[in-house]
Amino acid sequence: MTTESANCFVLAEMRTHHFTFQGTGEDREAARRALLHVWQTHRNRLVQRYPECRDRILDEKHIESRFRISYQEMGADACYPAISPDTGARP
Repeated sequence: MTTESANCFVLAEMRTHHFTFQGTGEDREAARRALLHVWQTHRNRLVQRYPECRDRILDEKHIESRFRISYQEMGADACYPAISPDTGARP
């Protein structure tokens, strides 16, 4: 999925057992990096609080082996999936 104009962005979302993590960016890779940064921050805080769980909480390099990341292209001023100006269809 690629954004079609500067008025679009990509939302990456990962749902775990207890939380939903999100990241946004100009394209899928930027959104994925933002989401994984949020995950790593969350993980670091958990490990700081519960050091005995370090080996059980996957890091950002391995989290996708357990949880799926979904992507959605959004219109920056619309708050819903962007509509292609060429086809009028949603991605």
